[in-house]
Amino acid sequence: MSSCANCNSSVNHNSPHINCDVCQNAVHFKCVNLSENDIKMTRSKSKSVKVVCNECSINITQYKNVKSIVDTLREEFSKSLDKMRQSFQDEINNLKSTLSSKTASSNSIEFEEIVHEVFERQQKQNNVIIFGIPENTEPAQTAEERQNKDVAVVSEILKIVKANNEPQTSQIKRLGRYNKNNARSRPIKICLNSRNDVLDVIKNAKCLKDNPNFSNITLSFDRTKKQIDFYKQVKLELKDRLNNGEKDLKIRYVNGIPKIVSLN
Repeated sequence: MSSCANCNSSVNHNSPHINCDVCQNAVHFKCVNLSENDIKMTRSKSKSVKVVCNECSINITQYKNVKSIVDTLREEFSKSLDKMRQSFQDEINNLKSTLSSKTASSNSIEFEEIVHEVFERQQKQNNVIIFGIPENTEPAQTAEERQNKDVAVVSEILKIVKANNEPQTSQIKRLGRYNKNNARSRPIKICLNSRNDVLDVIKNAKCLKDNPNFSNITLSFDRTKKQIDFYKQVKLELKDRLNNGEKDLKIRYVNGIPKIVSLN
């Protein structure tokens, strides 16, 4: 035998009662102000109608009050979080905007430099620079006579490095301004018809070392300033590695790029 959750009086099988939908304790019909017909109607037609005892009703009310407070706090927290997110996003957007303007300017400069470098390399790709050809500075010689002599010497050099298969040249000229008082000979730039001719000439330039007339002559690619600076860096790296005890290292061009390679 149990007791009513509201009035604490006994509840038996013959007492009209219903169980609390929350705690499942028995409650008299009269203690919840419902008739038997009311109870039957709620139970048969709608499960959404709940019957609760007094204690559970108080707890539910307290729960609703607490829930209302929690919901209010949650709403305030959500609004505060949204404000923080928006503020944070504004800061990010400002930073992105600042960086974007700086990056755009930087990228624009870099792009122009790259375009200029590529264009300059294309202009120089068929050129060869020859160092060490003596320059006749006799006053009696005209510019044309000096030019003819340079053409003859260059022709002789190309025959040696190309095994008598002399490549065609479209231009042969000294670099820099002529000065009869300058004891140092100006380098000569020659322009060949193809990049392959340039590669062959540079590759076979070592043949000149065996010729007593041209043993002091050196040949080089016509490099841009960036290429010259990069070659100097590679050369310094080679020197450091050799000083640190590494052996059998040499600079060789791999796909047109100077690299340090092992001879082993």
